[in-house]
Amino acid sequence: MAEPIVSLMNSEFSEDPVGAYARLRERAPLVRIGHPGGPPVWLITRNEDVKAALSDPRLVVNHDNVPGHHGPGVVDRMIEAYGLPEEFRDYGAANMMFQDGADHARLRRLVTPAFSVRRIKALRPRMEQISAELLDALAAKGGAI
Repeated sequence: MAEPIVSLMNSEFSEDPVGAYARLRERAPLVRIGHPGGPPVWLITRNEDVKAALSDPRLVVNHDNVPGHHGPGVVDRMIEAYGLPEEFRDYGAANMMFQDGADHARLRRLVTPAFSVRRIKALRPRMEQISAELLDALAAKGGAI
């Protein structure tokens, strides 16, 4: 019997995301999940395993890097599944999130300085101000949705 596929669109994940992900971590280090517009994929649930996978060059995001791959890549499937405009193709193709290996490393080196501890600390007061304003507006409305 095949392992069931978990849907991250299930209300369990929106109602109690911390608990839902904790239950996935308890269940297994790898869980099959479904997502709109694509085949089931494996979700790595534990931090140590995520670190190992992210440093393993055999694991790729860009399907064009898989020998013998024929068919739509992740950007094309996202456009189809989510009804995104065709312009997203150019953005998606250049996005660091969809790059592997040397291309990903080159883009990451460009943005890394913006995420230094010093830079994030400098942004903290403004982030706290924006968060407080948003929470105040939400409270004035009586809640969300």
